[in-house]
Amino acid sequence: MADFQTIVSTDTVNAALLTRAVNNFTAGQNSCASATAPASPIAYQFWADTTTGLFKQRNAANSAWITWGTMASTYLGLLSLSGGTLTGDISGGGTAKATSFADSTTSTGLATKGQIDARILIAPVYIGALSATASFTMAAGSSASFIISDVKILSDTATSGSSGGTNWGFNVYNVTQSLNLRSATKTTNGAEIAVNTVYALGLDQNLTIAASDVLRLDVTKTGSPTSLSAARIIAQINYKVTT
Repeated sequence: MADFQTIVSTDTVNAALLTRAVNNFTAGQNSCASATAPASPIAYQFWADTTTGLFKQRNAANSAWITWGTMASTYLGLLSLSGGTLTGDISGGGTAKATSFADSTTSTGLATKGQIDARILIAPVYIGALSATASFTMAAGSSASFIISDVKILSDTATSGSSGGTNWGFNVYNVTQSLNLRSATKTTNGAEIAVNTVYALGLDQNLTIAASDVLRLDVTKTGSPTSLSAARIIAQINYKVTT
């Protein structure tokens, strides 16, 4: 029986009344199981939709059906809206996606894809000292593809005397792919390298790097800017994971 039946005053204690009572009892037992919704539902009434296999309940305003879950499994596995504790694994069946989750704010929370895509990782490389033209290997990430967002230089020694023709030049080169990460060498071009101040190279091309790619930082000295031969210098790769 798909729906509850109304017992009216014209019914007598006979077969008709008994039939209605039995039908109502059956409807309560099987949650009004039917391929179509009950014709005259009331607020909070249950309905087992046999067409979709979903278990539903009428809302408080008696204006729409609320879906609780599927009847295909051995249990609905419901959690309250304010949270709850999962005790088993979650399976998406190979095609389902977890969507519309807020970013995690705790160290033990589950990060969203947006948080993972946006995370900036740093791979520092100790250069040592610079006196003239030199090249330094900067290893790439060990897994996944990633995008280089910048390469920065940090020196404990300041420079002076830089100008348009007297400067330090920097170029990042992808050795594996034979590609520059800048359209032209980045130079101080009159700007000094301040002590303990991050100097960004501002990369602008070929920034998608594979896990096995190796980067090289080429440094050139033009003219006679202050020597960095006694400097302690760190170069760092800033990148974000994409896969």
